[in-house]
Amino acid sequence: IDLPGFISTVPALSKVNLENYAAYVEKKIDELNLSHFIMGGISFGFLIANRIPLNGNCKGIVAITPYINSESLNLHPFRKKTYSLFVNMADSFRPTERLWNTPTIRKLARWYSTYPPERVDIILDEMDPKTFFKTGKLILNGNDRFMVQNLPYVLVANPHDTTIKYEYLLKTFKDNISRLLICDTDIEHFPQEICKEYFEDKFPPSKILSLIHI
Repeated sequence: IDLPGFISTVPALSKVNLENYAAYVEKKIDELNLSHFIMGGISFGFLIANRIPLNGNCKGIVAITPYINSESLNLHPFRKKTYSLFVNMADSFRPTERLWNTPTIRKLARWYSTYPPERVDIILDEMDPKTFFKTGKLILNGNDRFMVQNLPYVLVANPHDTTIKYEYLLKTFKDNISRLLICDTDIEHFPQEICKEYFEDKFPPSKILSLIHI
């Protein structure tokens, strides 16, 4: 399920906040009318997925390189403050599509980001500008208590993740979750192509089946 405003084919929310993101995903799950399923979320998507009150049809939660709160970000304090100033300033100006797609913004984003230029271009091409900056503020300022549901969890994490603190994830999940399976992988935090084949390679079916025995 793609979050609103994260790709060009899914319109942005009129008001961007965690509650509306969660309500959107919950509605999409209800529309699928599944008799049973496993919930999964990548990065910020995990935070949203984990906020949804899941019914008995959900058999477990897979947290893939999950974002938990601003403490979990693998950012130097100076860079974190700089990002915060930038998104707050940009959000106050309410950037338009025209400004968002200017060569200057693209060059600036490529220069400052730690991600390869092609990943930066994908974000700029696909994301709604208001969604980008509003969500950026949520991520950089997030300090909510880690929520745990009465379900088994699988933590899929990369020890060399440059976006999220691996050790912080391990400690938080181990301290708060009793039924937990930890799977180390070399999965990218922002996969260039999200598809079935990619996840089968990085997270083989044998690992998925282990969830049943947690």
